[in-house]
Amino acid sequence: TAVIAAILCLVTSLAWAHGKATGIVRERMDQMVVLKDAMKLLKAELTNGENYDATAVLSAAKKIEDHSGDALTVKFPEGSLTKHSEALPNVWKDPDRFADLAQEMGRLAGNLTASVEAGVPNVSANKGVFAWLSGDSDEAAPNELMSPFDTFGAIANTCRDCHEDFRSE
Repeated sequence: TAVIAAILCLVTSLAWAHGKATGIVRERMDQMVVLKDAMKLLKAELTNGENYDATAVLSAAKKIEDHSGDALTVKFPEGSLTKHSEALPNVWKDPDRFADLAQEMGRLAGNLTASVEAGVPNVSANKGVFAWLSGDSDEAAPNELMSPFDTFGAIANTCRDCHEDFRSE
């Protein structure tokens, strides 16, 4: 529910702000729309259990991966906080955390691709996925793949964390 509310707030505010923004601020807003659309597609596909369009999920994951990390942080150069920007000054006060979240989003998108390609079941119970991966029900090692659904949730949490710290509402 919180993720859906955050996405709705983002859509509403982006629609208003986009009409006035120019330059790098407009570019990063457009980039956020790409990320929002990819997340919307992933939500629609991955909440249907095993019946999802893997090609669509892989395409959305690639968009997220391509628009994360350095591709995202480069859109926030010093001095680009304008009245039309929804970025908070925290982007420039805590650039390491901002960059870490941007990198994490890309890493998780890559993990989503890997889990879909590996055929990891799209279930929300971690132990079920981990049992499938390891052949038993023991706790998973940190490098094991999560289900596509759980990976989507982790990406959404990263988005939420970034918006809470670095985006004005």
